Amino acid sequence: MAVDRKLTRSYQCNFQVKRRRRREGKTDYKHRTNMLRQQCNSYGTVKSRLVVRITGTKVICAVIKAYIDGDRTVAYADSTELKRYGVDFGHTNYFAAYATGLLCGRRALVSNGLDKIYEPSTNVGEYAVTEDKEGEAKAWRVFLDIGLARS
Repeated sequence: MAVDRKLTRSYQCNFQVKRRRRREGKTDYKHRTNMLRQQCNSYGTVKSRLVVRITGTKVICAVIKAYIDGDRTVAYADSTELKRYGVDFGHTNYFAAYATGLLCGRRALVSNGLDKIYEPSTNVGEYAVTEDKEGEAKAWRVFLDIGLARS
């Protein structure tokens, strides 16, 4: 049973419009602020996130760092770039999403100078956790951001 709210003058003058990206259905600000909130013991460090969007024709991956003055893109890749590597079809399937994520991850490591320290794994089919190496830079941690899509 729905309750009809009378759209009186007092109701409309106190009505607050949602943010533009919330009205467009693009951003969940509660999820975003919880994801980018700083830890108390690591204050001042910049959090990075892996943004993945699946459109009707391609998969888009980007590594983005969140600063106070705005977000900055570190690395970007989409599945249409897989044509350079011999994949001419299926740019929205599971394989394309995985390969695009790997491509974006390698570009992010190259941009930070970590590509020589953390070489890609040559063992196919094995699950390996990347450990921090002694005396070297730590392994890079990003948080997965899939947006408003259902997971």
